[in-house]
Amino acid sequence: RSGFPLHLPTYLAFSPATADIDGDGRKEIVVGTQQGVYAYDADGDLLPGFPTAADHDMRSMPAFDDIDGDGLPDIIITGSNLFGCYNYRGEALPGWPKAASTGLAYFSYPIPVPTQLFDHGDSVIIYMSRVGEVRAYRFNGDSYFYSLDGLFTALDPNIFDTATFVGNSAPFVTAADLNADGVNEVVAAYSTMQTYSGIYIWNGRNGLPPFDWGSPLARKIGESTGAVLADVDEDGGLEIIVAGSDTLGIISIWVTRDGREDIAGWPVRLENLSGYQGSGSWLVGAPVCADLDGNGRKEIIVTFSNLDLGRLYAYNFDGTPFVPDPNLPAGCLLEVRNMLSNPIVADVDGNGLPNIVCRGGHFLGGFEEVFVWEPDGQTTPGFPIITPTPPNQVISSLFVPVADDIDGDGLTELIICGDDKDLFVWNLESPYLPDQMVWPKYLGDDKNSGINHHLGSPGASDPGTPPTPGHFAIESIYPNPFNPTTTIAFTLERTARVALVVYNILGQKVTTLADGAYPAGTHHCLWDGRDTAGRQAASGVYFARLTAEGRQATRKMVLVR
Repeated sequence: RSGFPLHLPTYLAFSPATADIDGDGRKEIVVGTQQGVYAYDADGDLLPGFPTAADHDMRSMPAFDDIDGDGLPDIIITGSNLFGCYNYRGEALPGWPKAASTGLAYFSYPIPVPTQLFDHGDSVIIYMSRVGEVRAYRFNGDSYFYSLDGLFTALDPNIFDTATFVGNSAPFVTAADLNADGVNEVVAAYSTMQTYSGIYIWNGRNGLPPFDWGSPLARKIGESTGAVLADVDEDGGLEIIVAGSDTLGIISIWVTRDGREDIAGWPVRLENLSGYQGSGSWLVGAPVCADLDGNGRKEIIVTFSNLDLGRLYAYNFDGTPFVPDPNLPAGCLLEVRNMLSNPIVADVDGNGLPNIVCRGGHFLGGFEEVFVWEPDGQTTPGFPIITPTPPNQVISSLFVPVADDIDGDGLTELIICGDDKDLFVWNLESPYLPDQMVWPKYLGDDKNSGINHHLGSPGASDPGTPPTPGHFAIESIYPNPFNPTTTIAFTLERTARVALVVYNILGQKVTTLADGAYPAGTHHCLWDGRDTAGRQAASGVYFARLTAEGRQATRKMVLVR
């Protein structure tokens, strides 16, 4: 893309993030570096006021949320003993930054997550430090528990700062209501060379063990570098998906309802990961849960790397291999001679099905590559992309790409950081199909929630059947089919910044019907069958896409002239 790559003066975080932080209709790229936070527009120009926090190592992946209530997403990021929130001018917001315990874990500081804990009105930002502290701050910078200086809870006060070489991200933490009681639980995946590795859960109200448990430890799991939450078995609740090693040292993938109760078909034990050239040490990636084949059921994919060998495993919702291959170990979808990053899942070739996208690095030196595969593991034509990074600079830094449309032209861009201090952006000729960007970045959404809120592709269900009424939904489109106007009704459970956008069947934006803050309740938007320029849209299929707080819902409508 014109204006890229950008060569920065210092080392970059393992993943950038994108958002329209200045409200100009195009997205900016925000990246944490060893010398502060940088923000660039879609043309590669540095925004005024950046870099900010330049005297701190800020190698973390930022989150975005409207912290100060001005209607624009703000930058939320951690660094070396610093936790900050900044606006599009690079200015620290009132009450920020905070001097806070963080810690660098495998080239990343803790990843922040804006969320709610006790109720829907107590917006907070949480992260987990390298020594197992969960810290929580309100949007105004106050400690969530006013007397604890940011501390929400901790694994054990005896945990000390120790190096670990088990993956490519900081400890994982998020918040979700696991048992539908109206109170979010805090869920964490933590790994250390000490004895505290595993899945932990706390009550979001008070930071104590949940569900009348005596301990927050749900399950001991070693070498875990993250988790994802999704409704795998379609029972209406969220499951916790995590990969790591069990107490016998066998690498496994678990899908559990609360960290303790496995669902049918899980765990899957990968005893075939026996090592490479005599070594038994595999780096375990963070799992991703996404519908790869458009059948309405989610699959689970995980990468594993050992020296310069990478494997990607894929399983159906019931634990069976997604694409059995007699030439590969059970569950293994593909194998390459690279160290593989955590994957993203997004349609980057425009064929209507998601692709799997990974960065490939090397432990022993070699080319830096960006791989793109079809759901069956076949290489997508035109890929991999080989970056200009000199082979002697390429190491096993497992950078995670981002797929987005940053310039609003209706086409997809692919964004990634590189080993030689470069920020790469490639223009792809494929249409940007929002409903097929099912996991377009590490942790899935702008809030780094690690929760799959995706409702599936529009063709996966009967478009004439409305979704079950809930707190967040497009409730109805009436009339449908229509000529020339129709009314779209959507519901919010709380005040939120909303975008309601109409796309054509190519994924190109036709018009925006709503863009701003809306209170809780049901709202109605009229579409007059015209595009943003006032021209009549042609007869055909269109999609209404509602986005709020990192969640999205999509419904099909048909214009008949």
